[in-house]
Amino acid sequence: MTRDLAQVSQAEELIALNKTRLSLVTWRKPIEDPIAEWGQLLAYMPEVRKRIAKDGPSIFVLPAPRLKRDSIESTHTRAHESANEQRISFHQLRSTAIKVMRSELGRLGADHLAPLLD
Repeated sequence: MTRDLAQVSQAEELIALNKTRLSLVTWRKPIEDPIAEWGQLLAYMPEVRKRIAKDGPSIFVLPAPRLKRDSIESTHTRAHESANEQRISFHQLRSTAIKVMRSELGRLGADHLAPLLD
């Protein structure tokens, strides 16, 4: 793994990868947040392993982690949609869910968290 994408264009690095049969993982654009960087690396690792098993040593250039607009939705809107799908009112959905959550908090001995549901 490297943060330096330029390495894949240097002859010595390419020949070293080829001779050692190692693979290289890097990012199209460096990620400055180490948690995001490792999270993305872990998320792609199963696919990287499959590709190495199938195609042999390779260079993997991961895309920048970005959320697309269609990957984000309002919790309020989704809750209303859920109520509509169940053919109940939002108030009924909310009331039932809060009862279930209060019961579960009580069962777990976490009654002190119940005021968060008010």
